Amino acid sequence: MENGKAYVCDDRSGGISKEELMAALQEANEEIIRLHAQIDEYQWLGEALRRRTMDLSERTKELECLYDVADCLRDLDVDLATILHRIAEIIPKGYQHPRETCVAVTVLGRTFCSPGFVQTACCQHAKIVAGGRHIGDIHAYVAPPGKPGQAPAFLPEEAEMLDALAVWIGEAVEHRRSGSDPCNSRRSG
Repeated sequence: MENGKAYVCDDRSGGISKEELMAALQEANEEIIRLHAQIDEYQWLGEALRRRTMDLSERTKELECLYDVADCLRDLDVDLATILHRIAEIIPKGYQHPRETCVAVTVLGRTFCSPGFVQTACCQHAKIVAGGRHIGDIHAYVAPPGKPGQAPAFLPEEAEMLDALAVWIGEAVEHRRSGSDPCNSRRSG
């Protein structure tokens, strides 16, 4: 209806024929179907981008944790107990749920815990080895997922991070026990 007048499809009056109208409707329907497919694709891409962004955010947290622990281990002016206590405080920051994650680092019979430490059923573990001997462990605890379909308690990359940290701690303990200085192994010149 335009300007109060209704347009009637009438072949005799020079209007749009029934065939032309059907063709236009078919074309519009095909366009709607194409747009629906495009919307579905955009939604899929949006979801994939969201998942990838979350994955990258988790890798960033893990890397920051590794860097912070590396900084602690390089500080040769601080005693090992202080370093291990700092590491226990740092490690939860590398997990997907840092506020719900608690860590206990045990080395040579001494245990260093993150603030608010609580042991739960969901645990990730890595052995600390120095000089070929098992000298301790790192345990990370997190509250179990509350709902079905919720993200897993631990990510596979978090286990890899914990394993790497256990190796670093073992090497630091071995280095400190041997009293060697890595600076002496550098070539001069």
